[in-house]
Amino acid sequence: MQFRNTKERFGAVTKTFHWTIALFIACLICLGIYLEDYATTPEKIRLFPVHKEFGICVLMLATARVLWHLYSRPPGSLASLKAWETWGARIAHALLYLAMFVMPLSGWLLSSAAGKSVSFFGLFMLPDLVAKSEELKEFFEEVHGIAGWSLIPLIALHAAGALKHHFIDKDITLRRMLPFGLKDQGENSP
Repeated sequence: MQFRNTKERFGAVTKTFHWTIALFIACLICLGIYLEDYATTPEKIRLFPVHKEFGICVLMLATARVLWHLYSRPPGSLASLKAWETWGARIAHALLYLAMFVMPLSGWLLSSAAGKSVSFFGLFMLPDLVAKSEELKEFFEEVHGIAGWSLIPLIALHAAGALKHHFIDKDITLRRMLPFGLKDQGENSP
């Protein structure tokens, strides 16, 4: 498997970014729901830093992914796609990229405004982005919550689109993002 993207395929680096970030985000959403929806316990107090640290990992990976995207352009849309599918995919991808930055940044800003600095796995402390402020804390808490709950249907839509292409359209859209999922075949080969 090639490292860089080609005009037809995603390379190993792009696939690694995609699936690593997807796994982290799925775990962070589950952990975030757990931390938000039940009474505070000592276990939850221990899990908040984990949520923050892996959120910062998503921010770093998303930044690296954007830089890689600029260096190794992704393959274009399949010729068989309708114009609305191409535009829908572009909008969904733009919103997913936006979420990869809004979620961790709003969480970091929320922690800063709450006066709770973020540690990066005990290696170092991240700088507070804003001064302690109850008003800012409430604002960023709202942003983080709305973005998180909005991300769930967006991910579902993204996955549904990929599955539609695989099972209904029988094209290579899904397989070209799966690790080792695409053999040397024509663009629309099942």
